[in-house]
Amino acid sequence: MKKFVFFLIILMALASCRTPKHNPATLQEVDLNHMVKALQDFRQSIHTVSGKADVRYKDKQHAVNLTVTFKVIRDSAIWMSFSPLLGIEVSRVLLSCDSVKWMDRINSIYYAGGFDKLSEIAGIRIDYFLLENILLSSLDEGFRLEAFLAEEENEFVHLHNYTRKSFRQHKRNPSDSTELVLMDLWLDKRFGRISKQRVKETFRNKFFVDVEYIQYQQFQNILFPGQLSIWVGGENEMRVSVKIENFEINESVSLPFRIPEKYTSVAVDF
Repeated sequence: MKKFVFFLIILMALASCRTPKHNPATLQEVDLNHMVKALQDFRQSIHTVSGKADVRYKDKQHAVNLTVTFKVIRDSAIWMSFSPLLGIEVSRVLLSCDSVKWMDRINSIYYAGGFDKLSEIAGIRIDYFLLENILLSSLDEGFRLEAFLAEEENEFVHLHNYTRKSFRQHKRNPSDSTELVLMDLWLDKRFGRISKQRVKETFRNKFFVDVEYIQYQQFQNILFPGQLSIWVGGENEMRVSVKIENFEINESVSLPFRIPEKYTSVAVDF
């Protein structure tokens, strides 16, 4: 369970990571600016989100089906409770802007620390706002359109930051893994929403993360993610499917999280 929970957090981060500055966008820049601004404005309109999701996780050795109850206070905290289909909580996570807290109710253990360890595992810088973006399917104010090249692909605009220059820079300084993240982003011109994201690391040629927003659902005048699929390719291939339901937006939420005194602190050692 510990491995599943922390890898889920890392996948969320990889799917929404920021990118270094590269060449400017070249396709219909005014329209692209409008789409990006709309996604950023959408994020600002969301103050809280709460709901449940059916999550299916599968790798070469394990298959796990869970119900995840989640609550988000934008720019502040993400709270998640993990339960098997029988409904008994087995794990709980609380993410804030500067901390990661997790407890395993089955084994009476917990982890409390910062994002540094997750960044080390993932090979990129991870912070709270990266994780928030994938849940909201949004772009924050740190997203820079000038970091991407753009091209039309039917009903999508494909943004990508592949540049030979950034790769050459990494070859000269291979210790800086944060420069190795290459990102593709597909925006749906029909709905103005994110359709798919791909993250690839050049120092692990077979490693990539695909996040596809398969379905959006209408809530008042808001299109919110309804179903998404996460595929991690590489030596340790993993697939995660998420179906979000019973959610509420901009309602008051509480984030209960108290670590019992008898729980034992553990390190993230996988």
